[in-house]
Amino acid sequence: MVNMAKLKREFTGPRAQALLFFFLVFIVFYQFIKPRESSKDIEIVGNRAYLASGPAGIDILDISDPGNPQSIGSYDTQGSANQIAINDNYLFVADGNDGLLILDISDPANVHQIGKFDTPGNAEDVAFKGKTIFIADGRTGLIGVNVSDPANPQTLSDDSLFETEGQATRIVLDGNFGYIADTRNNVSIIDISNPATPNFVSNYQAPTEVTGIAVINNKAYLAAEQSGLILLNIENPAAPEQIAIYDTPGISKSIAISGNYAYVADGRAGIRILEINNSQNIAEVGHFNQVI
Repeated sequence: MVNMAKLKREFTGPRAQALLFFFLVFIVFYQFIKPRESSKDIEIVGNRAYLASGPAGIDILDISDPGNPQSIGSYDTQGSANQIAINDNYLFVADGNDGLLILDISDPANVHQIGKFDTPGNAEDVAFKGKTIFIADGRTGLIGVNVSDPANPQTLSDDSLFETEGQATRIVLDGNFGYIADTRNNVSIIDISNPATPNFVSNYQAPTEVTGIAVINNKAYLAAEQSGLILLNIENPAAPEQIAIYDTPGISKSIAISGNYAYVADGRAGIRILEINNSQNIAEVGHFNQVI
């Protein structure tokens, strides 16, 4: 039985509220402000939300009032803004066939490009380690770019740093390890202690394609489309162990973790909130179908 007092404390804590805020703003924007555009990623920094909106480029919202987000800036990229990462006043965009874009966002009303790196594939996702940007670059696999000088990004290698079996679509970093999802249902674990020469560690073959990854406390949480949520024990990265699968009602696309809860963006089934403190007894404790 769910302990309602404990659940209330968890949901009203700052971490849980931040995650709920994240998803609610995303849904509000997607359903009511840009209904014809495909919002693919969102980053929250202070009172601003930065959205990757596919072919529509980048949008910046003032979310001081979550119920009334206001557009304060935008940038129309040449490709398809798939995923984003923020460091200081710079926004790094995986812009599909236009590669990596580096935007100066210090003034939201005057967002402008200061750097660009043409990748050989299709830039799908980006992640940071120090001054290195790793790019999940579709058929090319993993690309590494040094962005010490954002105006002049430099490749770490003329070749792919790591070739995936399918097209690389997601890259998540945790310490000295990277987790790469591809279109052949693989999650490859690599050692990135030396960013220029990552080493293969192990591979997990999921039953369906993995489109979202969150890593915390030696566990990897995978949003695996028709399979729902998959939980891996990665205490030993060389031997990832599947310890649970929770079949959500929709098509799991992305995931975020806060405390004892997983928030799964589950396609038409909305946001599913799962209690995950007991990996052998994952249970849904709430959901949001839409925001009115």
